[in-house]
Amino acid sequence: MRVSAGLAFLLLVALMAFIGPDPIFIVIAVLLLAGLVLTRWKTRIGALVILLPSVVLLVFGGPNLPFAVNNPIAVIDVTSALFFLVTVLAIVNVVAIIATLTEGFLPPLRSPRGSLVLAILAILFVVAIGGLGTAARLGFTSANASAGDTRLEMKDFKFSNESLDVNGPAIVYLTNSDPTTHTFTIEGSVNQVVPANSSARVGLNLKPGQYKYICAV
Repeated sequence: MRVSAGLAFLLLVALMAFIGPDPIFIVIAVLLLAGLVLTRWKTRIGALVILLPSVVLLVFGGPNLPFAVNNPIAVIDVTSALFFLVTVLAIVNVVAIIATLTEGFLPPLRSPRGSLVLAILAILFVVAIGGLGTAARLGFTSANASAGDTRLEMKDFKFSNESLDVNGPAIVYLTNSDPTTHTFTIEGSVNQVVPANSSARVGLNLKPGQYKYICAV
């Protein structure tokens, strides 16, 4: 618990070094640090303090884990990688804290072997997603725009245009100017992943009508 909480604290600090100070992340980091200090004298009280920010991180980042599993390329940039690692550590924190608070009820998990198994599983998961993401990123080549393309930029975590008007089959040229991966997603039709500081072209051949596009990240 102390190791995973300490690593989560350090990664949050590193994350804010890239994206800038964030009030929520600052509060989470302070609570993690306070919990770590308290565990030196009152283990269970410290565990409870660590539990709150860990649950917040898990609720905030947990929904992105299935996306990362299906699209490993999404974790191959500094910001996304740090947040991915923080979310995995939040899961480890929650499991370790439950084991700490229920001491005597979960002896296998409280044993050194149980802790080692949990750590190994977390490391294998991170290495597997990281390896798949690296392979996908190496195989990705930024596209160049062509005449007639409809342009759409992703910057500051929003689209440059709230709506696009296209006639018939069309090509949308996507530019991601953010330091994290984004997607151009139309549910049931299109899901184009665009890594950080990259570009891609995606074809649209939809029936006439209105369609909502989002970033799934």
